[in-house]
Amino acid sequence: MGVVNLPYAALLGCCGIVGIIGGLTIIKGIIAKYNRPSVIVFVLAVILGVSAVMVPIFNVKNMMAHVKEGISITKFGSLCPH
Repeated sequence: MGVVNLPYAALLGCCGIVGIIGGLTIIKGIIAKYNRPSVIVFVLAVILGVSAVMVPIFNVKNMMAHVKEGISITKFGSLCPH
């Protein structure tokens, strides 16, 4: 329906594939070096911890920008903006 920017989506898809292959290669090397599959659990815990800190920071930053622009932060917006 013309909503998706195909070149941008293709670029993100290619970057995602490269990132997945690179990440799997690095994790596989670390597991082979230390002979501990628990590395995957530690990596996931770090990612979860970082996101648990960063998401509220960015949301508060976004909320403060809305307050400065005079946009109400307490009202609900439209579910379908189009």
